[in-house]
Amino acid sequence: MANVAHMLGYGWCSGCMSNYVGEDFYRDGETWKANQNGTCNGYKSDQRLNLVFSNWKFAIKNIKYGESVTDEIQPSTLDKGMTRNNDSETATDTSLSSTITFTTSFEQSSSNTKDQSTANSKTFKKTIEKSIAPFSAAEYEVILHKTRTTVPYTATIIAKFSTEFRGFLRWDGGNDSPTSNYHYQFKGSKDRLTFNYRFGDDSEAFYSALKKEIITRSKPWFWKDIITNYPDAQHINRLIDESQYEFTLSGTFEHVAGKRIDVLWKKVSMTKREDHFRRRSRRQCNIIKGTHYARPGPNDAPAIVKFPEVTLVNSEPYREGPHYVENKSA
Repeated sequence: MANVAHMLGYGWCSGCMSNYVGEDFYRDGETWKANQNGTCNGYKSDQRLNLVFSNWKFAIKNIKYGESVTDEIQPSTLDKGMTRNNDSETATDTSLSSTITFTTSFEQSSSNTKDQSTANSKTFKKTIEKSIAPFSAAEYEVILHKTRTTVPYTATIIAKFSTEFRGFLRWDGGNDSPTSNYHYQFKGSKDRLTFNYRFGDDSEAFYSALKKEIITRSKPWFWKDIITNYPDAQHINRLIDESQYEFTLSGTFEHVAGKRIDVLWKKVSMTKREDHFRRRSRRQCNIIKGTHYARPGPNDAPAIVKFPEVTLVNSEPYREGPHYVENKSA
């Protein structure tokens, strides 16, 4: 990017510790700044190029799915409690004969993010009957058995951002000099005006904007003259090739579903306090009701999957760019 700025006509496109364009920059947030520490000589040598990269976005260009894996994961407890028979006769407890509505969840994981959806649901109706002896109680635990389907994927992601040049336009010999700036208004100007220019914005990536300007030869730059006077300007082709900004990201989609519901019972003895109040209360009703989300538990290891392979092919292979010597006169 510093080479492009140099071709356009920006002054001091390197840090004070280097004689070559594009060298001795440091990062400050979204900005790469030419280092001013060191011995800097020349007109406006303290006003060096800054490159600002902003409006970052990432878009999915393509996604490839691998073979799914379905496994059973550890059961989870939906509810637990106690039911009592305070009568003098054995009773069949139907207090648990309510409907348990179970809604599956959809879990998407990438970069440790999770997105839950309740679009897919399955309803389980479990009618439970338990004979309970007179003046006794029983504990219950409702267990949900689950299956998990894991689908691996590899996505092709493209980065989008804008690039802004901040600096001044060099004079460097005047209008007829091939190393002066190539702005249609300021070429050859001794004023060395500060001129910030950005390729791209929130809706268009810099490489698309740069490509459009070069093809259409649009202002404010004399693109034809730049390409004529800088044979190495062909290296800009690599900058405007969007395949250079692609990378892959692998992850998994998980779908966890309820398989069945079981109820575990355990007989318990009533305490003296409970026995004291047994004649004052009727048989207790415990109602299990509600919506529950199926999800992996903390002890469920991730499924072992094979991520699909995606090979990125750059249409403009890498070639080392030019090494321009910084012009000390600006």
